[in-house]
Amino acid sequence: MIKKKILFPLLIFIWIFPLSVVHAAKEFRDIQRLNHPSSADTESGKIIKPVESSVVEAAVQEVFSKYNTSKFESLLADSFYNKSLLTDAIDSKVPRDAVMRVLGIRGTQTLGQTIEVQPESNFNKLVSTVSVTVNAQMEFNNASGFQRREGTNEMILKITQDIPK
Repeated sequence: MIKKKILFPLLIFIWIFPLSVVHAAKEFRDIQRLNHPSSADTESGKIIKPVESSVVEAAVQEVFSKYNTSKFESLLADSFYNKSLLTDAIDSKVPRDAVMRVLGIRGTQTLGQTIEVQPESNFNKLVSTVSVTVNAQMEFNNASGFQRREGTNEMILKITQDIPK
């Protein structure tokens, strides 16, 4: 008799427990849609067009070709924080014959765009802010011989393009 008293509730428990687990699992797997920024600019509702990779590649090559030269500072924006500190550090710490080479561009992302109206011209200026991740290598000679230093850099570029009105 005691076995029947224990066996019946145990069978009921064994039968109900899997149902409750299945029910809980169904609730756990409900997918809630995540809000994420789309290609539309949330402030103005304008569509952001990604800058072509060839344009970004040319801009990156220009920056790296002028690195460690007197023309490098002209590429930095006026709003660049401590522009003179960067150029002074390059002048004092980087070997004179150092050359930067682009090994590869991992990825680009257009962060924002504005259109500057040019009333005297047939073209307006599209100014794009682009984030670029670049694998680069610095090459130079020192007392030990030829040296290579590889690294990954993230750059924020402002790319200006003419667009027809």
